[in-house]
Amino acid sequence: MGMHAEICGKIHYQNLESLKTAVKRLEKGGWITKDHFTDDCGNYIGDEMPDIDYKKLTIEIPWFSYHNLVFHLDNLFAKGKGKGKVVWASSDEDFEGGVIVDGKGTVYNLAEWAKSNGIEEPPHEDEDEDEDEDEDEDEDSIDPDFENEVIDAFMEFHLADK
Repeated sequence: MGMHAEICGKIHYQNLESLKTAVKRLEKGGWITKDHFTDDCGNYIGDEMPDIDYKKLTIEIPWFSYHNLVFHLDNLFAKGKGKGKVVWASSDEDFEGGVIVDGKGTVYNLAEWAKSNGIEEPPHEDEDEDEDEDEDEDEDSIDPDFENEVIDAFMEFHLADK
């Protein structure tokens, strides 16, 4: 089953060894091929340039919805040998987002984050209440467009903040 999360960021490593360890982990999980991040079908997500730079000792994670990578982000910081920032957000299980800076993560409830940043959920339309009984939408369900809007805003906000 697993979980999809939008993820984007950049990590810089102290040495080649810790970079290579992180790259191996990403290869093993199926997230990168030949130093490029790939989608579930193996297509490169970014452009022609590799996402791993062995001279600059960096991994750049292009903004994309990755499957299960969110569970491995802490490890990519290589116990303090990786510095940088990675931002993630998901509505798969919980509506949450997180910011990891130099390996220290903060998790946000995105519904609350949206409220405090003035992003309002559109009102639910319930004109024809009688006709909708066969639709079993529960009251708490959040509009997916709203979720995407909040995820984009959250990602952009934290990625812009250097």
